Amino acid sequence: MKEEIVIKSQYNPLFIQLLIEVKNRMSNHLVEPMLKKIIIIFDIE
Repeated sequence: MKEEIVIKSQYNPLFIQLLIEVKNRMSNHLVEPMLKKIIIIFDIE
């Protein structure tokens, strides 16, 4: 899973790259909740 590559910071270049990729592949109404979920996951760790 791509999330595992990302290092716990939303400012990490890999995280930003993931966000861009997600946005490119999904429609906007699906992107926002998913991004929030990912950010929460990495905030907890």
